[in-house]
Amino acid sequence: MQAVSEYESIQLHVLKVSEKIASYMNKSNKEMKYFNCVGAIGDDVIRLRIYLTSKFTMIKPGTSFKFVNVSKRGEKEYWVTSQSKVLYTSVVETNITADSVLLPEEIPPEGEVKLIKDALKSPEKSIIAGKIVKVIRRNLF
Repeated sequence: MQAVSEYESIQLHVLKVSEKIASYMNKSNKEMKYFNCVGAIGDDVIRLRIYLTSKFTMIKPGTSFKFVNVSKRGEKEYWVTSQSKVLYTSVVETNITADSVLLPEEIPPEGEVKLIKDALKSPEKSIIAGKIVKVIRRNLF
């Protein structure tokens, strides 16, 4: 698990939300409940883990939200915690569609199939789909 690097505010258009609330036991043996959300702004896909389970019925695909005081957990990953606020906002424009993104629980263990250009930008494990024209092997030692 990455350390919290900073707190931010983000606005996004919700593309997908988990079908059910998930949970795990933390180091203190406390049950932590959450659900996942994938949203976008412009051409950027953002993944959220939302620990405010009371917002499960509020956050729906097709709506736009502003998330205030969220914990940044990766380049485009955030956690929404009890210190966060979830607010409705005006429509956030995006070119990304719901069928082009996966929730964390939908990603197969071997990774997503992606085009080479998308796999190189992605922090997740990927299966590369594309035509390989040339491979150059360089000895690093």
